[in-house]
Amino acid sequence: LSDRDLLLARSLPAARRGPGGARAPVRVHELMATPVRTILPAARARTAVRLLLDERIGALPVVTATGRLVGIVTTSDFLRALQRCACWPGSAPAAMATARACMSSPVLDTSPDEDLDAAATRLFESSVRHLPVLRDGVLVGMLSDRDVRRGLARLARTDRRLEASGSRAVPRARVAELMSEPCLSVAPETELHTLVHTLLEARISALPVVVDGRVVGIVTATDLLECYAESAAYSADGACGG
Repeated sequence: LSDRDLLLARSLPAARRGPGGARAPVRVHELMATPVRTILPAARARTAVRLLLDERIGALPVVTATGRLVGIVTTSDFLRALQRCACWPGSAPAAMATARACMSSPVLDTSPDEDLDAAATRLFESSVRHLPVLRDGVLVGMLSDRDVRRGLARLARTDRRLEASGSRAVPRARVAELMSEPCLSVAPETELHTLVHTLLEARISALPVVVDGRVVGIVTATDLLECYAESAAYSADGACGG
């Protein structure tokens, strides 16, 4: 069960009623992802990272051979491991590797005045999780899939209130109402260990790469895991630099 699942639950219809007309609660089993991808405690880091990337998930429960839960490993755990690495993709020293090596480009973006539904459709259809928000080509914010789900949940609640009052108005929202601002960004020359530190400290999962106020790329936690997974710096045990 992820935070995205919980945000989705907040947008479910209010038509479900229990005894006495009270709104019936949403149960965890209605939202949880199943079957669950898991790993064994002895699994190599390489295997876990590849599974996170291939399944497009952010966490893996760690279970014993008998199915007993003993822990969980997340994208953030591997980013912290990367902070401790002495080397990066291509065996380059950490101080010489930059954001340019891992960033995605060109970047799908949105504007503050775009309708949230339109931005959400483009985001989900493109299988990305972050849209830099640009005004006249200049970065002013960031819209994430979490922001979108939060916004859609809010609109759903507003719609239910309007329906209950007999109103036929259709609630709308603009990107500007949901985007995160100010938006942290980095330069193409930003060292990767600094990039990882920024993501973890700010508790975010993407950073636009900016030159003279213009977005030229974006680096996400997924991009960094891809670099990690494909790095020639892997040791035999699947851990970077040991």
